[in-house]
Amino acid sequence: MLQDGTASINLSLTPLNEQAHLQKSLQGHLAGGNLALTQRSMGTPWQLDSAGKVLFFEDVNEYPYRIAETLDHLKHGGLFENVKAIIFGQLTNDTPEKNEKELLDHILFDFAKNATFPVFSDLAVGHTPNNHPLQLNAPVVLTSKKGLVSLQQTLTI
Repeated sequence: MLQDGTASINLSLTPLNEQAHLQKSLQGHLAGGNLALTQRSMGTPWQLDSAGKVLFFEDVNEYPYRIAETLDHLKHGGLFENVKAIIFGQLTNDTPEKNEKELLDHILFDFAKNATFPVFSDLAVGHTPNNHPLQLNAPVVLTSKKGLVSLQQTLTI
């Protein structure tokens, strides 16, 4: 809904771990973006400041094994220390491997199982026709009602 230079969005999420299922409400600033670029910024002046943030990741044309390696590198690099939550958007591939969806699901569930913070997936943001806008470095609210989790954000336009 567009009103007075702002637009509100409300998107559904899928909880991936116990912390995400137990979460009733969570607020924070959204940070992140492309998963591979976030990894490449590690150790540079452009490294993401993730403390206290809700992280969002999407990517295109990265195979599941690369996504697993990237998440492991970010974890060991300390990027996930003190985050409020992680949300996975679309992780798509123009030339998918055999069983790619099952492999990717396994990787994300394994990552979430070992996380100490809420982890969500299925955010319709990334590189497909069903792609919604998000504003980075802006507040988001995650709420859970009757088992359904949603992300709300008011975009300044």
